[in-house]
Amino acid sequence: MPNQLHVVRTFLVISVLAIIIGCGKKESSIAPERPHQPFVFRSVLDQQPRIITLALHDDVWAAYHTDSCSLYKVWKGHVQFQGAVYDNAHGPQPISIGDAWMVNPYKHPWSVKSAGSEVLKEVKYAGHALKNGRAILKYNLVCDNGTMIKVDEQPEFLQKDAQVGFERTFRLHDVPQGYEVSIAQQVTSIALAQNLTTNGKWVVEAEEKKEVEGKQLLTLNGRLGLLPGEETYFRTYFVSQPTIENPNKPGDGEVATLPLGQRLIAKNDCKTCHNEKVQTIGPAYKQIAERYPWNEETVTALTNKVIAGGAGIWGTQAMSAHPELPLTDAMEMVRYILRLDTTDVGQKGSEDAAGIS
Repeated sequence: MPNQLHVVRTFLVISVLAIIIGCGKKESSIAPERPHQPFVFRSVLDQQPRIITLALHDDVWAAYHTDSCSLYKVWKGHVQFQGAVYDNAHGPQPISIGDAWMVNPYKHPWSVKSAGSEVLKEVKYAGHALKNGRAILKYNLVCDNGTMIKVDEQPEFLQKDAQVGFERTFRLHDVPQGYEVSIAQQVTSIALAQNLTTNGKWVVEAEEKKEVEGKQLLTLNGRLGLLPGEETYFRTYFVSQPTIENPNKPGDGEVATLPLGQRLIAKNDCKTCHNEKVQTIGPAYKQIAERYPWNEETVTALTNKVIAGGAGIWGTQAMSAHPELPLTDAMEMVRYILRLDTTDVGQKGSEDAAGIS
């Protein structure tokens, strides 16, 4: 009997440990909340072609040059989607809105050395992958003797207490014995050198200190040596606000930070059927705003319509139901859409408002 009791107790302990470990794995695979969907996309950005952008967090967006596999910038704000693909306007193209935490000056930052000599011939972008809601950028470093070293980079948003930050995690594959891989980095919008941490070989080549409104700002230029046999992380925690002014200014009536309702729309599937200005599968947001009066009765009716779905006065095309969408989020989205018509001319007493279907 004692032996049986021991076996039962051992089994219970193992079961509890398995549950705890399993729960831990499940939590680590939870995808982070992103301010835009898709949160990774390619486009022209700020008149620069072949850019891949990552909407990591409301406070941290990042963009990379795919032609050189180099960081372009990290900023707080969003992307203003404009141009023929987005709003039927010819000429304009997407631009970044919001001031920057960092703007990388190194267009060709990669280096591969063997026996102290540079052997890197070219850098090729190999696409990106998504895993557990996180993006992995893939690069191929081609050496002059035909050797190819593969690099995975995972950019991510960080937060520690009230500080936000940006992390770059690198993984090397197929590194020959004696080869050294490094990448040039500039770090800005930090107050102290301690705001930067890494497990790689970080060598500061230039340092600049300045004081702005009584606060110290530090800029570091250096080179990060990547570890061949394990992940190399490079973490930067910023000051309270970005320090590099963006020359792109929002248009008339816009602000640098998107309204909550617009951010919620970007995170959901609305854009597959709707456009702000032009009717596509469904009506444009401005058409909706011009049709209904701006009051809480309309907000409630349209919110119910968004959640329940179905066809109505806009035609036979049915709108998908969104039962998983929180009621408060749907109401914020509807309020944002209705605010797009600032005149409210001809809306009061609209017959459609009482019978939204």
